[in-house]
Amino acid sequence: MKGITTWDISLRRWQVVERTSRKVVGICGFHTWYINHFRAEVGYAITDESYRRKGLMSEAFERVIEFGFQAMNLNRIEAFIGPDNVPSLEFIQKFGFIKEGRLRQHYYKDDQAMDSIVYSLLREDYVKHCQQSTVNVHFN
Repeated sequence: MKGITTWDISLRRWQVVERTSRKVVGICGFHTWYINHFRAEVGYAITDESYRRKGLMSEAFERVIEFGFQAMNLNRIEAFIGPDNVPSLEFIQKFGFIKEGRLRQHYYKDDQAMDSIVYSLLREDYVKHCQQSTVNVHFN
């Protein structure tokens, strides 16, 4: 369950597989897991464009979030999204993530410093969301 670890940061990631073809069409998981602080950054991508907007990532993402809070014992899941990535900004909000602010020049893309919009989902928010839906939540 520990994933790949370097010093105090770990990685836990899964492939997104289309059921019928069994083709790997994306990835989803946690790539910056601070075990001692009970938080991790989530990342996701449908790498085959022909499989985008078909609900595959929504299904996978729901399971990854559940795994994070239950099996990894996270208290906080973070997402850092480029301000121009409208599909991702809309996607993350569907799962109850709350916008916290903007990190200026947070990462580099094509040799250019780019901002990130910070979103988070706390364990308590996740539990409330699940209580309002038909999802069963149980933590050890």
